[in-house]
Amino acid sequence: AEAPASETTDSFLESLKADYPVTLSPLAEGIWVHTTNYTLPGQTPIATNGLVVVDGDAVTLIDGAWGELATVSLLEAVREETGKPITRMIVTNHRPDRTQGVDAAGREGIEVFTHPQTPGLAAIEGWPAPNTSVAALDEPQSRTRVGKVELAFPGPAATADNLIVYLPDENILYASSTVKGAGAET
Repeated sequence: AEAPASETTDSFLESLKADYPVTLSPLAEGIWVHTTNYTLPGQTPIATNGLVVVDGDAVTLIDGAWGELATVSLLEAVREETGKPITRMIVTNHRPDRTQGVDAAGREGIEVFTHPQTPGLAAIEGWPAPNTSVAALDEPQSRTRVGKVELAFPGPAATADNLIVYLPDENILYASSTVKGAGAET
């Protein structure tokens, strides 16, 4: 006899959580830093992170995990932690550590927001391309809001399409790949 669908789904999710662990570290009320790891062959795991922002009755995810299955694990961990649906995802640039979760988000009906150049840049590199963008962020120094999240495009920096996220009520700035440590070589 086959296992009921819910048992199969539960088993898959438990396996996924074990293979792609997620850490949620609280920053402020209703805001967490999410951290996952990606391992390139022959290298040590690379930590990648983003934010989880509760916005009323829903959640906005700032950047996904590096990889589709890792993002599925992240989405499940966020739902378990918040008890709320994830309705928006903001992708801060076109690089794979930011875009490789957009297909998983799209399958779940999560609206994805990006810089207007992000879909094309991701597609050129052969990475998953978000199918939406925010036209208001086309010019350097532009800003707009997505729910309680303020998005800014300061101009090209680490990438041509980098976005910066600001949460004015909590005074939290998330700059993704735009800011690097003093010892960074790239």
